[in-house]
Amino acid sequence: RRRTTIVHTPRGDLRTTDEWEEGIRTSWYPEPLIKDTDDAERFLSIPYEFKPPDLSGMEEAREQAGERGLTQAHVSTPMVCVSRMIHFDQFLEWCAGEFELIDRMVATVQERTRDVLDYVMGHGGGPMVWFGGSEQATPPMMSPRLYDALVAKYDAPLFDVVHEHGGLVHVHCHGKVSGILDRLVERGVDALDPVEPPPQGDIEMGQAKQRVDGNITLMGNVEFCDLEFAEPDEIERQVERAICDGGKKYMMLYPSATGITDVTERYRDNAMRYIEAGLQYGAM
Repeated sequence: RRRTTIVHTPRGDLRTTDEWEEGIRTSWYPEPLIKDTDDAERFLSIPYEFKPPDLSGMEEAREQAGERGLTQAHVSTPMVCVSRMIHFDQFLEWCAGEFELIDRMVATVQERTRDVLDYVMGHGGGPMVWFGGSEQATPPMMSPRLYDALVAKYDAPLFDVVHEHGGLVHVHCHGKVSGILDRLVERGVDALDPVEPPPQGDIEMGQAKQRVDGNITLMGNVEFCDLEFAEPDEIERQVERAICDGGKKYMMLYPSATGITDVTERYRDNAMRYIEAGLQYGAM
């Protein structure tokens, strides 16, 4: 299936396409919304008017969660909202060659996101807010300098909004996070997922627990590829190591991702062992 979207702006139209394939629960965007710097200026020319979002489903979700779950809102980090509109290789090039333009776009998204987030949290949103996608700015894609300039700078005020309303900040960041753990602690992040081990990531769960010293609840760190292909005994060893290394406190067992196609027999067996081992080793 293909969907074409036309966005009207004061400086001319923008166009993008999304595609889906039967049986695969994800999408692609072969034609990005922004293709050149003129398109970026068209995007920035769109008038802004805050419209309160519909929160009718929030209470229903909270009732469904009941005593055994926490509801959370999802927010893409402002940098990811911008990168999603541009082919990613071009976005990375612009971070080097058109930084002022990228910075203006991220600042624009952050300002408008903050308005919505403040409204939602002020009307009972949360208690957790999930900020997604900042792995686009960690090695090998970007340097720590660019992470600070495009992620840390613009995420921090949004984290403050959540905390001012008594909420909890949950950050999602795949890949190599050892270089940003201290930054996340400084910015008051309450939870981080998925804390991937090498080779996908660059830190073991026990090491990460010692680094954050109880200031962040770490969520991880069993890889989806292992749930799909490893033996059940290996999954149990990984669960034991994730839970027990470095102590059990401030840790939640969590896979790096979930499936986007039909579940295989191997994945089914590994998922069952994952749950059983989590109950066994996770008892306090």
